[in-house]
Amino acid sequence: MAELSFFFLSIFAILSLYHFFIWLWYKEDKINLSFIFLSLSLMAYHLSRIIFSGEPQFTIFINIGFSIAMCIVLPYFSYALGLFPEKWKWVHYIGSLIMLVIGSMLSYLIYNTGDIMLFGPVLCLSIFSYALLGNTFMMWHFFTNRMYKNKKLRFYFAGYCIVLVSVFTSGIVSGLIIPNRARLVGFLLLNVPFLVMTIVFAYSLIKDKYRARENALIDMGNPIPAGSEYAFNLMINKAENMFRDLSKDDPHELALFQLPENKRAAKTIKQQAVAVKEETGLESISKRQNEIVLMLKQGHTRKEICNKLGISMNTLKTQLGRLYEKYHVDNRIELLNVFFK
Repeated sequence: MAELSFFFLSIFAILSLYHFFIWLWYKEDKINLSFIFLSLSLMAYHLSRIIFSGEPQFTIFINIGFSIAMCIVLPYFSYALGLFPEKWKWVHYIGSLIMLVIGSMLSYLIYNTGDIMLFGPVLCLSIFSYALLGNTFMMWHFFTNRMYKNKKLRFYFAGYCIVLVSVFTSGIVSGLIIPNRARLVGFLLLNVPFLVMTIVFAYSLIKDKYRARENALIDMGNPIPAGSEYAFNLMINKAENMFRDLSKDDPHELALFQLPENKRAAKTIKQQAVAVKEETGLESISKRQNEIVLMLKQGHTRKEICNKLGISMNTLKTQLGRLYEKYHVDNRIELLNVFFK
C-alpha cells in the first residue's frame, strides 16, 4: 500500500503543478484552482499514509480528515464547473460545517472507546447525508435549466458524479470491511477514478484553452484564417481580449483584433488581411445587450458583468429577460447558441 501511495502521490503532485501553472497563466480560471485544491488534498492523503504506514490507528484519522477535506473541496469543484449556482453556496458552507462537527465527534469517540468499527458506518452515513443534500440541489439545477444540452456541461457532470461515487464506494469498502484485500479494493476505487478524471480534465482544459481563440476567429467572422500564423500568435497572447473591439459604438463594424507587437505577426497580417464583409447576429441588439452577450460568452458570472459594466442586477435581469423573450430561449446557453452557433 505504501508503494501505491508513493505512486499516486507523485502523479497528483505533477498534476497539481500543471494546474497551478495554468491557473497562474489565466488567473481567473476557477476550474484549475479547484483542481489544485483537489490534487493537494489527495497529496496530503497519500503523504500521510506513507508517513504513518505502520500505525493503523492513524489511518483512521487520516481517512476522517480526507473525507472532511473532500466535503469542502468537492462543492467548490462543482461550483467552478458551473454545475452549482452561486446563490446556493450556503448549502455547501453549512454542509462543510456539519462535516467538521461530525468528524471531530467521531475522532473523539474512537479515541475514547477504541472501537474502530464505529468509523465506517458513522463516517459513510454522514458523507452520504451531506452528498445527498448538496447534489440533490445540483442535479435539480442541472436538469431544470436544461444544462444537459451543453456537451461540455454533460462532460463535467459525468466526471463529478464519478468522483462522488468513487469517494462514497471506497469509504464503504475500506470502512466496513477489514481484510487487507478489501482495503486495497477501496484504495483503488478511490484513486483510479480521481486519477483518470483529473488527466482527462487536464487534457480537455488545455485543448479548450488552445482552441478557444481560434474558434472565436471563425465564429465572429474574422477575416484571418484560423490556421494562420497570426491566429496562433493571437491564441498564445493571453493579455488580449479577443472580443474587445466588438463592443464599439457602431455594432455593425467589426474591427480587427489588436496585433501582437512583433515583426512576424505584422508580416503575416499584411499578407492575409482582407475587408470585413460578414456580420454576426449581434447587430440586431442594443449596445448594452451586445456587451452583455459578449461577456456571457467569455464565461463571466452575473455579478462580474454588473461590476464591469457598472449596472445593477435588476438592470441585467431586465436586459436578459428581453433577450430571452426576443429569441424565445430559456437560459444563457440557448441564448449564446443563437449568436455563436
